[in-house]
Amino acid sequence: MVLRRKELELEFRENERINVSKVLNKLNLQLPAIIVLRNGQPIPEDEELKDGDVLEIIDVHSGG
Repeated sequence: MVLRRKELELEFRENERINVSKVLNKLNLQLPAIIVLRNGQPIPEDEELKDGDVLEIIDVHSGG
C-alpha cells in the first residue's frame, strides 16, 4: 500500500465568498466521489469557508 499526502494552498480573490463546491471545482474534483472534512468533521458543499481553514479531501471510491 502506498499513501501519498499532498498539501497545497489555493488562492482566491480578496472578499470572494468561497464554499466547498468552488474549491472542488478549482481542483477538478466532483461529489459524491469525495468527502470534505474541516477539523475532522464532514461539511456540505455549500458550506462557506474562511481564510485559514484547513480541509481534508477523502476519496470514497470503492471497487471490487
